[in-house]
Amino acid sequence: MRLRVVLKLILASFLLLSSFSSPAFASFINTHEISVSIDDSGAAEASVDIEFADLTTKEVYYFVFSRIDSLSASDNYGMLLCNTKVFSYGTQITCKPNTEDIYNYSVHFDFNMLGLQSQYDDNFFFSYDYSMKIPTDQFAITFVLPTGTALMEKEEGFSPYSPEGGVIGSTDDGRHITVTWSEDNPSLGSDYSYRVFYEQVIQIYSNSWFYPVVSLFALSLVLVSFMLFRFRKARKIKTVLSVLHEGERKVIELLMGKEGICDQRFLVKETGFSKAKMSRIILDLEERGLVTKTRRGRTNIIKLSEKKIR
Repeated sequence: MRLRVVLKLILASFLLLSSFSSPAFASFINTHEISVSIDDSGAAEASVDIEFADLTTKEVYYFVFSRIDSLSASDNYGMLLCNTKVFSYGTQITCKPNTEDIYNYSVHFDFNMLGLQSQYDDNFFFSYDYSMKIPTDQFAITFVLPTGTALMEKEEGFSPYSPEGGVIGSTDDGRHITVTWSEDNPSLGSDYSYRVFYEQVIQIYSNSWFYPVVSLFALSLVLVSFMLFRFRKARKIKTVLSVLHEGERKVIELLMGKEGICDQRFLVKETGFSKAKMSRIILDLEERGLVTKTRRGRTNIIKLSEKKIR
């Protein structure tokens, strides 16, 4: 009777330890990457990529130390048929591969994790545990913080993330702070606890009217700035033209009609002035800093000064 009880206890212990096997019962994992995006409500969207050197079973197993929902899984051949089993300490995922090829097999998981964040006023604490049960060449995990939050300031005796060695970065759009841990050949059988402490630094509004109103306000500022710029430019041009004599004004107006640049022969043709008179006008305008003259071939290129006119 006692022997039967002992055998049952041994069997139960074996099943419990087996359920903690995080990736699959595979001989070796080449790379294992996890990305955890935390949202404003404290839920987290996990994205997992695993590349196995080979599989030793007909099913792929993955264990998550959390309750999960919205599970989807795929390999190189398409979506996977999976089922989940919930324990008090987490969720076991079991999937049927789409191929019998056991070498260099890759699998991808997406799921939401619940109950991993704690909040204290405007401060937040997020934790994720992982157990290294399969020999792995490269392991990496990244936390993506919610919009409008930042890691808490580091103080003596306190680090805003653990374990030490995390690399702080940001997403490509610059809207989210990230913390990444990576390790080559992590110790088999080790348990890891990843932690981040962060705080709200920007109030994110959820009202449906907020972003349209802000966009309209920004557009109004742009239009007002543009109109003010045009007004100042027009007033500046009017001031400059008022101090010029008729011939000089005609040359400036012709240049403005040609987007501020043309050759001297065009000015002679349009004004009907002689080449000598045009040369004197250009020289006077050049001395005042209103135009610049550049020799090109048998003619000159006349250009309005950007500072004075344009």
